[in-house]
Amino acid sequence: MGQTSRNIIRVQIRGPVFFASFRAILAIFGIKEMFENIELFISGKASLKVEKSGLPTTRDLQVSVAGLLIKMANADNFLAAKEIKALIETLGKEFSLNDQEVGDLISIAEFMIKDSVRLDEFLATINDRFDKSQKRTLFSMIWKVMKADGLVTQSEAKLASALALQLNLNKEDILEAQKLTRAK
Repeated sequence: MGQTSRNIIRVQIRGPVFFASFRAILAIFGIKEMFENIELFISGKASLKVEKSGLPTTRDLQVSVAGLLIKMANADNFLAAKEIKALIETLGKEFSLNDQEVGDLISIAEFMIKDSVRLDEFLATINDRFDKSQKRTLFSMIWKVMKADGLVTQSEAKLASALALQLNLNKEDILEAQKLTRAK
């Protein structure tokens, strides 16, 4: 009986050590983030790090999101420093990107958004690959950029309404997105 107790104790000691080592190995190979993304997807949290399929968000989807945010920031034909800051912070946080990656993403999206057809393509990509909850999260990002400079112009409000409609968001979804913006 004493022998059995020692084996159990040895397993209990080795268990946490094994799992700590396993986590370190996952982190080294970048697999940890993949499991975290899957966990967010399964839990139903509206992360934009994964598509509605559970796969990691691809660059084209990130560009689509950035394109909508840039469109909102420029809606009043004046790009305030606070709007730029909100844009950079929001993209970095939602997609876990560093400043260089956010800068690259914005550069690509700015180039592409010059073509008016791209906005429809961005919306189609988002509607195809984000679920309703993720679209609410996206709309909270749009709302944050829109309100960043403390002034909501008629052109910004009009664009926000049009985007909500094109993202298939109803009034309750918009109110939920606004709550998300205040909570962040």
